[in-house]
Amino acid sequence: MLGNLQVLKVNRCGQLKKLPKDIIKLVNLRCLEVGGCYNLVGMPRGLRQLTSLQSLSCFKLGEKDGDFADLNELNQLIINLRGGLAIEELQNATSKPTLSNLKAAQHIQSLEFYWTAFGFGESQYDDLVLESLEPHQNLKYLVIDGFQGMRIPNWLSTLRNLIGIQITHCYYCRHLPALDQLPSLKRLSLLTAVEYISDASYTMSMSFFPSLEELEILTCTNLKGWWRRDDGDIMQLKDLPAFPCLSNLYIDDCPNLTSMPLCSSLEDLTIYGSSLKPLEKMMSNVPSSTPSISAGLLSRLKSLRISYPDTLDLLTEEYDKQWEALTSLRSVELSVLHELVSLPKGFQRVTSLQSLKIWFCDNLTVLTEGMHLQYLEIKECPQLLEKWWKQYGC
Repeated sequence: MLGNLQVLKVNRCGQLKKLPKDIIKLVNLRCLEVGGCYNLVGMPRGLRQLTSLQSLSCFKLGEKDGDFADLNELNQLIINLRGGLAIEELQNATSKPTLSNLKAAQHIQSLEFYWTAFGFGESQYDDLVLESLEPHQNLKYLVIDGFQGMRIPNWLSTLRNLIGIQITHCYYCRHLPALDQLPSLKRLSLLTAVEYISDASYTMSMSFFPSLEELEILTCTNLKGWWRRDDGDIMQLKDLPAFPCLSNLYIDDCPNLTSMPLCSSLEDLTIYGSSLKPLEKMMSNVPSSTPSISAGLLSRLKSLRISYPDTLDLLTEEYDKQWEALTSLRSVELSVLHELVSLPKGFQRVTSLQSLKIWFCDNLTVLTEGMHLQYLEIKECPQLLEKWWKQYGC
């Protein structure tokens, strides 16, 4: 009865399980939004009849034996779609999916691919499914989440207009395509099972991630380094590539990561539950062919957060002098360092340091003297507080 309806939004209808079958009669419908309908079990068969559709926020694949639209139906609609599209429950795709029109869908700016069959092991079909989902060259944002195949297709490295890439919860993915030459890429987030970001050997390049500003490496417990070659050999090289624009680096739960490219523009660094080796090597001023980089790799660093590190070597006397090179460092947060007894004396050398937060350092008893802080926050450091109580009575 709503034959002239052009826009239908049912976002965040948590109890909605199915769209009405007669929705396919809304032939004038241009916009259909079903984002946040987490209990939706699929899209109605016959959806291809909505030939006026220009905006579809989410297409959810139903069970293979159910009465739901499949990727063939989406293939008939996708040419006219614009903006962003999320394709969910891709574990329900057939072994020979057909979404060939996606490569010609030039008006789609953002794509999100989701699999949710976690814990069922590597899928023999996921590699084929993802290979078939090659988008148009105009794509700017891509999310691949829950993929259970072993290899991200090489078409990813050809999308030269990509601004953001998120590859997360891909617990069986062992291989990534080359991403370092993507000219527009600004944000990259990874959570995979890879041992190395690049399978190729290290080669010097003048355009190494030329636009990358933000990098997240999350729970990559197998990750050892950036290049698949001996780490010792890499660090012997005179000329290491550097991220020219990287300002924000977030590393979480990567205990085996011991080497990284240089980060000459870094302003914000967070390391949680991971090895401090990459930071230690950058603070040791690895030789470089670029004088400005050799003079101080982390001279632009403003904020540093360290929690659950594998070792405390960076906070020992050996690195006291290296802290002096961090001439822009303003804020330091140290948390859950159970073996830390005293802060490094090198903090005295960081004249720019204004804010220091220390949380859950059970055995800390000594603070560094001579710091000119404007803000100091201490939580759950019982040894230090007990010492102060005895010394100052407060």
